Amino acid sequence: MLYRKNKNIKINKSMNKKFFLIPMVIVLSLTLTGCISFNKNEDTAGSGLGVFVTGDRGDTWIPKYKLMTPGPIDNNIGGVNVTTIEMDPTDANAIYMGTRNNGLFYTYNGGDGWTKAALLSQVVPGQINAIAIDGKDKCSIYVGVLNKIVKSSDCNRTWQQVFNTAKLEEPIVDVVVDWFNTSVVYAAAKDGSVYQSSNAGSSWAKLADIQQDVSELQISTQDSRVLFMTTVAAGLYKSVDGGRNWVSLNDNMADFGGRYRSGYGVAVSRNNPGRVFYLSRLGLLQSADNGETWSKIELLTGENEVPFSAIDISPKSDNLIFLISGGTLYRTVNGGQTWETKKLPSSTEATDINAHLGNDKLLYVGFSTPAN
Repeated sequence: MLYRKNKNIKINKSMNKKFFLIPMVIVLSLTLTGCISFNKNEDTAGSGLGVFVTGDRGDTWIPKYKLMTPGPIDNNIGGVNVTTIEMDPTDANAIYMGTRNNGLFYTYNGGDGWTKAALLSQVVPGQINAIAIDGKDKCSIYVGVLNKIVKSSDCNRTWQQVFNTAKLEEPIVDVVVDWFNTSVVYAAAKDGSVYQSSNAGSSWAKLADIQQDVSELQISTQDSRVLFMTTVAAGLYKSVDGGRNWVSLNDNMADFGGRYRSGYGVAVSRNNPGRVFYLSRLGLLQSADNGETWSKIELLTGENEVPFSAIDISPKSDNLIFLISGGTLYRTVNGGQTWETKKLPSSTEATDINAHLGNDKLLYVGFSTPAN
């Protein structure tokens, strides 16, 4: 994915919100663009899990959990623990959702109806940590399941395992497809290992090992040889040669006292190639030159005051930034000059956020309960 939020997903993810039931009834009348419909008869009472959608950048929310199954009775996936959400870069209404225990789901209508990729769970069951879609072939999908990568080449109909790390304790935390040459695929493991396939997943080679706990891998929109990797406690790393060599960017952030070492996420701009945002435990930084120099974006919160869990940037404007902390959505429409806060629709933990590629008033947020 080209711009994104945090993907600090682990086999046993620690979350600090207690889970309880909140009955909610929301009646919305929204005017939206695209093929997204909001049905007024959808019941929002329930577990607070699954995916919720807003059509007004966080003012109002409804769940999107209808499961497309044969027969007259509508089933739903409102009780699944969401680990990651991924947008198809070529189709604004094609969305993929990974879960902790229930496999992979996908929708081609913006979330109005979900289908389960049933055969994937038969090939490799387990928690889904990462999803990547080929930007030139939308039927080619890569999914990180525990310490393995599985691939579909026929739009989710069949799946095959194409890679695994040596140990189950080294899960795949992110997968990205090179937008310039989509035969090149990168994968990052939690232990800091970086892998590459140069033939669309048929074979893999280990490129590097930074020996740090990794949470996310991103690719520059300016130069696909430039990669960024967020670590849990050692800051942001960068490669300029397609993942073979990595350098810490802590020195580049020396003006900020080297404090930006506990990373929540990195997001790269679609609108301004070379622009990068880095969200850490102590604040939000931005770079206009692929991480060489940085400036600080002031937040409403003080340093180390609240833990953030996700960041996303509008695909249409870098001035529109979304952050998540606990049960709160932080949003700015002017690049951080001013911020607003909006209450999220669930008391469970928000794990991922994505702005719709065609309509950035639409936001998708996934929710999960703490893992055992």
